[in-house]
Amino acid sequence: MPYSTSTGYVDAFVYSDGTAGTASIVVSTPTITFPAKTVTFYSDTTAKITAASYSSVIGASGIGVYGLQYDSLGNSFGAGIDVYAYSSDTSVISNYGTACTYVSAASPIATCSLTGLKDGTAKITLRDASTVALSTVSSNAVDVRVSLKTAASVKISTDKSTYSAGDKATIWVTVYDADGKVMPAGTYTNLWTSSGVTSDKGMTKISTADLATASVTTAANPIASSAAPVATTDPVAQFVYNVPVGGGAFTISGTGGSSLPVAGQVKVTATATVTDNAAAALAAVTALATTVASLKTLITTLTNLVLKIQKKVKA
Repeated sequence: MPYSTSTGYVDAFVYSDGTAGTASIVVSTPTITFPAKTVTFYSDTTAKITAASYSSVIGASGIGVYGLQYDSLGNSFGAGIDVYAYSSDTSVISNYGTACTYVSAASPIATCSLTGLKDGTAKITLRDASTVALSTVSSNAVDVRVSLKTAASVKISTDKSTYSAGDKATIWVTVYDADGKVMPAGTYTNLWTSSGVTSDKGMTKISTADLATASVTTAANPIASSAAPVATTDPVAQFVYNVPVGGGAFTISGTGGSSLPVAGQVKVTATATVTDNAAAALAAVTALATTVASLKTLITTLTNLVLKIQKKVKA
């Protein structure tokens, strides 16, 4: 296709000859050679499916696992259109031959929405067909827990116990049931009282999610991102803030709201420490001064001893 002066570029189409593998494409002119590009062609025959946990727990419904599909050369399929979820216990999770959903070219995985029927755990296996009889490939099994319980308590955590001044911190909120197990992803309209979560020292919000709200939405986060830097399959709410610039301990706290039973409507806290660089430097200088003073005293003592020895020798 000829170069277009109106658009400033030319479209080049690449077609497969039916062979699976990776092709290297180089575009050049008499004076310029552009960086090589690669295109992967995969076979339409599935050789392997791998399954991984998306969320450790679901409620009546939710994405529990995701799958990756490969051909015999290990090339990842461009679309997970032949991935189906099978539950080891359909009385807990009812899915048996349910099609999973391809996400996108940027994230070529198939996510599997599951239906929870009662509290318990089932193993989810992914196959390449909607029936076992038609399937030729199955994945590893992944445990998914179902919880239909109600929220009973809440916890605040920080990603580190010590930060430098003004450092970025990820603060997360986790909701638990009466057995102390993590609750499924969801929105808890009044998880906190109206003030939400506050800090006893100044903190600056980085993410759009705000701690100072009563409503909190939790979600699994199997792949870290700037908005949710901590990768976790447990459903949590993540908040990204700059910690205080002053040294010393700081405490963030919140009081459970009406989404929780009375026993859970209590104050919970998390404490971390900001390293005081100025104080540390002063302490180092003070320690050095003490060492120098000790050396000075030792030198004086040694000098006096040498003088006494010299006097005795002369005598």
